[in-house]
Amino acid sequence: MAFLDPKVFVPAPAQGAIAIVCRSDDCETRKKLSKINDPSTRAEVDLERKIMKKMGAGCSSPIGVNARLVNDVFDLNAVSFETGKKIGFRGRIPKDYSEDDVSRIVEKLMGKRGHVYLVGAGPGDIGLITVRGLDLLKSAEVVVYDALADNSLLDNCPDAELVNVGKRSRNHIKTQDEINQILVDYAKKGKNVVRLKGGDPFLFGRGAEEAAVLRDAGLDVTVVPGVSSSIAVPEVAGVPVTHRDHASCVTIMTGHGKAGSDGIDWVSAATIPGTLVILMGMDNAGQISEGLIEGGKSPDTPVAVITDGARPEQCAELSVLKDLQRMIADKGLKAPGIIVIGEVAKERERLGDLL
Repeated sequence: MAFLDPKVFVPAPAQGAIAIVCRSDDCETRKKLSKINDPSTRAEVDLERKIMKKMGAGCSSPIGVNARLVNDVFDLNAVSFETGKKIGFRGRIPKDYSEDDVSRIVEKLMGKRGHVYLVGAGPGDIGLITVRGLDLLKSAEVVVYDALADNSLLDNCPDAELVNVGKRSRNHIKTQDEINQILVDYAKKGKNVVRLKGGDPFLFGRGAEEAAVLRDAGLDVTVVPGVSSSIAVPEVAGVPVTHRDHASCVTIMTGHGKAGSDGIDWVSAATIPGTLVILMGMDNAGQISEGLIEGGKSPDTPVAVITDGARPEQCAELSVLKDLQRMIADKGLKAPGIIVIGEVAKERERLGDLL
């Protein structure tokens, strides 16, 4: 006997549950039934039927709802064709859910409530996006995307409206406030929105700021983590960020501070043990190396610089800290790139590219 995955083939509400009806004053029968009653199943069925009722749906309505109660949390998967198009909902709600929780789900299934997914695209190779991230791209109505390492990822969403808000170094198509408003506006229109970001949404990607704006606006937002370039790009270039012989810890830093701030204290950063991985630091390489040396780090500390990481045109160059800026200029390396500072950089000589 074969079983269909309820996350793929979503059953109608209350399917698979057996309900037995008896008179309320039939104490003997009720006592017998209590021995086979399953409270979790009852709670799951109640939630599924509550959603169906709130939608005004009946037995012939084209909707599916499947709830599973695990550790006092419902894992809910639902789909509706009531609006003439497929609208899905996948999420978790607490066992002691409120009517507002149910209303939020119903509004989503009725096409009245949008949802924003902050999706990490990974470090470069399109094959490194997560399975869930790719699934969301394929079903998105709107994709708001950054400057990606490979725009062919967008081929997976041919029917979606594409909104380019890409940022590269100091070249910004949209300000962050404008991007926030774009996300809010589309979600309020009931759209299923993917906010596609390189690497991971929360690692120097301002994903937390966007999530906070959406939360403050009372909108639904889900984060889908991505493979971070801070670890993935060095490793496919033969530079492990930790190594038993060289570094037991790694620190990931941005190469420039927030606009209007005093920037990064590279002199103090020199005392940080282990490997330093610096993102968005290509333009400040001279300031970085000078500050670290002033703070006491050896001028001969090995460094690696990787550009176009996790792609066929990947380029990785080795040097030492005192020559970092000159090496970048001499080799013609351009942002975006990742700088790795520490003894682990020497491993590239043995490992080479690991693409």
